[in-house]
Amino acid sequence: MRRRLCPKEALFTPSFIAVCSANLLFFIASFMMVPVLPIYLLDGLHASKSVVGIILSAYMIGALVMRPLSGFLADQFPRKILFLVCGILFAAQFEGYLLFNALALVGIVRALHGMSFGALSTSAATLGVDVIPIAKLGTGIGLYGMMGSLAMALGPMIGMLVLEAGSYDAVFITAMGCAAGGIAGLITGLIHVKCRVRDLQRVTASRGEKISLDRFFLKKGTYAFIGLVLMAFVYGLLVNYLSVFARERHVMANPGYFFLLMSLGLILSRLFAGGMIDKGYIGRLILGGKGTILLASLLFLFVPTETVFFGSAVAFGLGFGMMSPSYQTLFINLAEPTRRGTANATYLIAWDVGIGAAVLLGGLIAEISSFDDAFILGLIMLFFSAVLYMKVIGPQYEKNRLR
Repeated sequence: MRRRLCPKEALFTPSFIAVCSANLLFFIASFMMVPVLPIYLLDGLHASKSVVGIILSAYMIGALVMRPLSGFLADQFPRKILFLVCGILFAAQFEGYLLFNALALVGIVRALHGMSFGALSTSAATLGVDVIPIAKLGTGIGLYGMMGSLAMALGPMIGMLVLEAGSYDAVFITAMGCAAGGIAGLITGLIHVKCRVRDLQRVTASRGEKISLDRFFLKKGTYAFIGLVLMAFVYGLLVNYLSVFARERHVMANPGYFFLLMSLGLILSRLFAGGMIDKGYIGRLILGGKGTILLASLLFLFVPTETVFFGSAVAFGLGFGMMSPSYQTLFINLAEPTRRGTANATYLIAWDVGIGAAVLLGGLIAEISSFDDAFILGLIMLFFSAVLYMKVIGPQYEKNRLR
């Protein structure tokens, strides 16, 4: 049977706009918690640094547990409905932070919240890819990813401003309201969302296949998965421990401005990265991004001034902005159309593993020595990630890519 295509191959369709808008609000709600929760645990609940690391890592562990299953479900069932159900669960679970103040219960709430976010982001990413024309896949993924960049700028800043003006509970309520706005936008937009390519093979042949590992993890992307995990470690240290790191460095300005500048770099990178991906320059962007992140990390660590602290944020943004959509496109290009959910899940699992390891090890290393040593470990992982891409990932991708 022929594939059913939309009459136009335009990128900015109502479908694409609806998915991106809902995703922006969900991610703002998530990023609002990033700088606030470590302070809440340290000052509000009097947790130790190692316990903070364990509780923060519970979010990523929860997401990690759900990624393979959510990728499988995204390949099996209507992605619009899956996205909506996960969004409702994600928004409702903010209430747990309001109801519980025991560390063990907060850890459980954080793990459950991570599970709903893991399923939410996987179904959203897969639905987003569905409504992007193949010829504009790199550009579309870049613009879709820009929603996360905007959320990274707005979420932490909003969270810290609400905390300064109100209380921890005010932050949790505001985040819940933002997620509820994402649900409302998604419900409104559902009438417009029509998959650009509705491959009937996904509905028939995919359901008839036997359950195997490749239904949950893209085996052809194993080496890329390892390289991305090593990269995500640095990102995990930044987004989860920046507020505490800034306090140790005696940075007086609001740490939320770091995320604002970092997102500026991410947005600037989208101006050229998507077009370069569509022209086939995935490898150059990945290596260029890793080099830029390495430079930013060196400045961040070894030039302890407030100006360099915030200036490195732009470089971090540029590096991750080049690297992230390139890696996602790489996974998608390695997968059959019936495995897009699995490809996106594998890509996101790599982020979860890297960020979760950073949160857990970062807290433990900081308890023993300092956050500086945790970032030095991140630099080592970053170096090995670049070597792995040049020696293994790049050649393997060129051999096995499907488009």
